[in-house]
Amino acid sequence: MFDETFHGYYIHGRSPYGQAEVSMEKLALALEFEASGKAHIRGMHDKYPTMQTFEIFISNDLMTSYRRDYLQQVKTKIQAQE
Repeated sequence: MFDETFHGYYIHGRSPYGQAEVSMEKLALALEFEASGKAHIRGMHDKYPTMQTFEIFISNDLMTSYRRDYLQQVKTKIQAQE
């Protein structure tokens, strides 16, 4: 999510359960498993196991590539759904 041209936030949001959409029963069991300390970490690094949100600063070249490549793919997928 960019709030300025070259500044934004990256939300890692990894699910340690292998999927994001589950029943309430499975969610409750998964949360209990995580609370027991047996689940994989959610963060990107063992040193910061709970950190999932990162402030980012990118270069002009990276922003140009992002707009050209990624946003074009998103636009193509949206048009295909219409």
